[in-house]
Amino acid sequence: MIQFYRDDPGVGEMPGASKTFALLKKHDIRVALNTGFSRDITSVLLQRMPWMNVGLVDDTICSDEVPRGRPYPDMIFTLMKKLKVESSSSVAKVGDTPSDLQEGNSAGCGWVIGVTNGSHTREQLLPYPHTHVIGSVVELPIVWEL
Repeated sequence: MIQFYRDDPGVGEMPGASKTFALLKKHDIRVALNTGFSRDITSVLLQRMPWMNVGLVDDTICSDEVPRGRPYPDMIFTLMKKLKVESSSSVAKVGDTPSDLQEGNSAGCGWVIGVTNGSHTREQLLPYPHTHVIGSVVELPIVWEL
């Protein structure tokens, strides 16, 4: 898996992710990533993306760095502590799986946003509690009218 993510020419960011992260940062919104991948796999993926080098992502956390992964809120709570975010009601959890939505709800996030250009369709995400279901991260600024 590591070799695939390191070498496959098709591996890259979702279209528009960098532009969206830049707009969020312009509005003083912190951007953090959490993933069910282990740190060794995530590090390879992050090397392929421009985000960390240009300050578009404030921090990352992986499921092997907390006691419990999704759907438990451990990754969100750890990132909140590291980024000095006091209330989960000011956090948006964005993800493409039911366990992402469950994680956001478990943490008490103010926004629990499903995105459908990943692993699950709108129909597959709708049964899980959420505040929004959007097509991709490019639509995030619309959620907050940025």
